[in-house]
Amino acid sequence: MIRNIKIIVIIISFVPLFLLIFPLVTAALIVGEYSTMPIYMVSGIDSGLTADLDGNIWFAVPYGHQLGHITPAGEVTVFSLPPVGYLTGRIVAGPDGNIWYGTEFVGKIGRITPSGAITEFPLSMDSVSALASGPDGNVWFSGSGGVIGRITPSGDIKKFQLSEGASAITAGPDGNLWFVQVAANKIGRMTTSGRLTMFTVPTANAQPFNITTGPDGNLWFIEINADKIGRISPAGIITEFSIPWPGCGPYGVIEPVGITAGPDGNLWFTEHACDKIGRITPTGTFLTELATPSAVSGPQHIAASPDGLLWFTESLNKIGVISQASISNYFPLNSGNSWAYEINGTGSVNLAVAPGVTQINGIDTKLIQSTDGSRNYFTNDSNGIRLHRQYDPAPPISTVTFQPPIRLADTQSILGVPLTTCGTASGNIGGSPFSMSYCSYSTIQGLEKVTLPAGVFETVRVQLEISMESVTAGETYWVAKSVGVVKEVFDADTHLMKTTNILRTVPDPFWFRPQTQVEPRTLIISNPITVSGITAPAIISITGGEYSINLGTYTNAPGSVTNGQTVTVRQTSASIPRTRTGATLTVGGIGAIFYVTTSNAQAMPWIPLLLLDE
Repeated sequence: MIRNIKIIVIIISFVPLFLLIFPLVTAALIVGEYSTMPIYMVSGIDSGLTADLDGNIWFAVPYGHQLGHITPAGEVTVFSLPPVGYLTGRIVAGPDGNIWYGTEFVGKIGRITPSGAITEFPLSMDSVSALASGPDGNVWFSGSGGVIGRITPSGDIKKFQLSEGASAITAGPDGNLWFVQVAANKIGRMTTSGRLTMFTVPTANAQPFNITTGPDGNLWFIEINADKIGRISPAGIITEFSIPWPGCGPYGVIEPVGITAGPDGNLWFTEHACDKIGRITPTGTFLTELATPSAVSGPQHIAASPDGLLWFTESLNKIGVISQASISNYFPLNSGNSWAYEINGTGSVNLAVAPGVTQINGIDTKLIQSTDGSRNYFTNDSNGIRLHRQYDPAPPISTVTFQPPIRLADTQSILGVPLTTCGTASGNIGGSPFSMSYCSYSTIQGLEKVTLPAGVFETVRVQLEISMESVTAGETYWVAKSVGVVKEVFDADTHLMKTTNILRTVPDPFWFRPQTQVEPRTLIISNPITVSGITAPAIISITGGEYSINLGTYTNAPGSVTNGQTVTVRQTSASIPRTRTGATLTVGGIGAIFYVTTSNAQAMPWIPLLLLDE
């Protein structure tokens, strides 16, 4: 019986993994939470978030004076900082590829490399309240005394004096810095040379707090005293949207919380008081809220990573992760779909979705059949993925029907928490009828990149255990978006996908590391990226530069690329100092920009700060 269950699971149990990675279609999935540190060391209120270029999320540990990062698979690394000063918790990934942080009481800006090398720069001021990666290749900060400052990757500092302090700062789509002033109820815009323009928020005493650049080319901010989300255009036109859930605005007990642009083209914000994550479209429509996995979690800061995930901190000493997906779009149960697998490097097995449907307990199911004669019947609908019946032709011939069906994925799953189903397994073995109790446990374990005969895939790893009476069998699967199970391990057997006829030409997300402080008029080559997640050649094109496949000839002409191939991009840097240019590579409709910023070859002239109240 247990061997039969093993065969059944080969295709399906991986489906919940799809949900961690893919773009929003009709629903969103809270995947789960990672515990990070002892509770006295980490607080969601104080721990800011930022994503690095490797897809890791960095967080601050103010009470432990540490910085840490967590991989998409949940692995945590922590670095201790020099013992002077108090970590504010606001951190940012700089344009130089390092993480930058600020301190209080002994005002300093710190820089930590991905490997943990730390450099700190004194500021001659009390504290740093916010940080941003600037459009000019520098890091910008706001601090005590109404100061906005700029620090170059090499540590040169320039300060600009404001009339009021700024609580948050971000780089705008217009090449300027944008910030908010809570007490003054204003939004500020500053050029990189120091020219300032101020805009008043229409709602009196709205108290704007965090601010971010939206996917629509505008700036978005939260109003903590008005239960509103605000939008301001680069020209200064402000529109406000009232949050439709009374008492669930983005207000924190000690510190208001975050808003960020999501990979789905919407704005995401935390609702501390209601333990939910809110979403608003660029046109101002509020979408369905998402409940956090833990009750009384107090979500605070939120950030998006380059691989399409959203992360948030919780007051419960956890970091949450969100992915977006529609189950139906990512579990391939279309008639005619097929997969070929290599077993332990030698033997092979083929599986295919049969045409038509089969009724089991009054429900229409789809049949997945294998070349060894085994058959498995599934549904994939608004109830999630369910396994209803399996058949094994090996002696003794057996058929098992599960009532209720085994739940392999729901519309909402929680990382590390088993999705449990218990009921009755009945059927026959070698012609003899049987009926026994069963329980199944499907657990999403994390994200992982795997290399197979069919190529490289970003996957979700899931474990399935099925218990019948006193016997338990378990398997681990790796599922790729829109493709299906690409790897399966059971005891000593490993199945690796060789081929599939499922057509997917949209690759996994990819990104390039920006390069700063480069010489003007110089040919700059990017880091290589590996195309993953496609099952057929995808169209590749570029604007603003040239690309090379597998270290071949550079070209700017459209072409095609296959799964597992590497691509590098090159462009010529600008002819003037402190200027950023970008080359945009597009593969299968997914794009990434390789940014290059020229060095400070000549000093920028000082331009007096102007206060213009509008």
